[in-house]
Amino acid sequence: MSIKLKLGADPEFGILGSDDELDLPYASLQFGKDGCGRVAELRPPPSNSPHILTKTIYDILQSGTYAKLTDYPWKAGNMADSEPIGGHIHFGLGFSGHDKYDFCNEAVKILDFYLAGPISLIEDPSEAIDRMESEGEYGHLGAWREQPWGLEYRTLGS
Repeated sequence: MSIKLKLGADPEFGILGSDDELDLPYASLQFGKDGCGRVAELRPPPSNSPHILTKTIYDILQSGTYAKLTDYPWKAGNMADSEPIGGHIHFGLGFSGHDKYDFCNEAVKILDFYLAGPISLIEDPSEAIDRMESEGEYGHLGAWREQPWGLEYRTLGS
């Protein structure tokens, strides 16, 4: 089976120092809030190239789309105050059904070993534990969910 992956991401950041909910749209194309009121996320369009995806994330950060938030400190990692934050990676797959599920399970094992393992060495252990214990399926090895377009890997912090 030939697989043509598309890559995507929605890295999240906690916005600290504000007790109010962020005044950001949920559906902004490049930048907006995720379910919780003080978690923002970047939303680059998917790409076939990791280089282009990374450059697009950089371009979004340079664009000033998030200018309303520059008065507040940003926090990356696993937790921002009491909110879990993540660095989800998306893999768009060109197939569905049983093959898709099997592929996702195998891909997640590889991502856990080659990506999550090394990343765990640089993250704050207490934050990582708090994120795993928060509501939702985040932070632990093997954390992923199936999406209509493919796989959302949810193990990594932001």
